[in-house]
Amino acid sequence: VVRLYRPRGEILEGDWAFPAATPVTPAFEEAVELVHWGLPIVASAALRHAFVRDAGARDNDIVYWSAPPDGTMQLPTLHGAARYVLAMFETFHGPVVLEVPAARDTTLVGTILDAWQVPVAELGGEGLDRGRGGRFLLLPPTDEGSELPGAIAVPLRTFSGYLLLRAVPDLSLELVRELRMYPLDERRAAGEPRLIDMTGKPFDRLVRFDEQFFDELARTVAVEPVPERDHHHVAALDRLRDAAGALLADAARTAHELLVRRIGQHGTPV
Repeated sequence: VVRLYRPRGEILEGDWAFPAATPVTPAFEEAVELVHWGLPIVASAALRHAFVRDAGARDNDIVYWSAPPDGTMQLPTLHGAARYVLAMFETFHGPVVLEVPAARDTTLVGTILDAWQVPVAELGGEGLDRGRGGRFLLLPPTDEGSELPGAIAVPLRTFSGYLLLRAVPDLSLELVRELRMYPLDERRAAGEPRLIDMTGKPFDRLVRFDEQFFDELARTVAVEPVPERDHHHVAALDRLRDAAGALLADAARTAHELLVRRIGQHGTPV
């Protein structure tokens, strides 16, 4: 099949030129590498922003979707037949207790992840609770041995994180009501956790790949532990934040394009 197109006027008149490409300087390459390194923790921050902004939730509230995912729902690793439960937590002021009910007639599986989106505990039939439910004590990196009788200790490498549960085929409100998250020191509790159904409501946790990416990354690594092997990335971030906004924006977009290509080639990000 041959298709013919009429050139734009500026092309015919000789006034059009290829857009100027951003020079591939060492600073540009370093910025692209920073995006790939920092994406997990920036994505966690974006999830927290959606949790607060779109759901009106606070730490230890329970956000859930009582119907299968639709176009309004932006969560990682969505499964079309599942119902989802999301809870965010922070342990800056001490350990947090998580109570998970037994699954009963529903397959209930999930993961507790730290701020770098590293799984720290699996829940469900193959998880720590073997599908029977139980209590978990989420311990911050600075904790020196807090205990709770009958609870499973879950040491964290970061101060914040989240719980994501998937229920198949249905998610009953009774099951959601039995799920609780609260500070071990109940004096710090902000009140009874709320249950917020976000079905059919916008929940936008997508990462924006522009110069603001680097600001979000800097805010996050300023309060969360960074593995020693990655300290050179933090030093690079400090240097690059004074770079021109156009360079950072182009680097973020380039990094995003490279990630999209990897997903297209391999099916999942590498």
